[in-house]
Amino acid sequence: MQSKIIWITGASSGIGEALVYQLIGENVNIIISARRIAELERVKGNCAEKLQKNIRILELDLSKTGELENKVREAESLFGGIDIH
Repeated sequence: MQSKIIWITGASSGIGEALVYQLIGENVNIIISARRIAELERVKGNCAEKLQKNIRILELDLSKTGELENKVREAESLFGGIDIH
């Protein structure tokens, strides 16, 4: 069965961060996004080392609406698409 690709925005804290930890043990690839790269690196680092290959980081500031279309394309390119966002 092919892994689902999930894009989680707001993944640097709160519910988004909790979702990363809940889902990473499943058969998924996860794109994590937020404004703070250092916090995203921390979240990724908190996951088991063998599962970190299933996580990609994409800096994203949702207030910069002019960049959103390009960010979607960039996210899709990380694992070859997005199944859930």
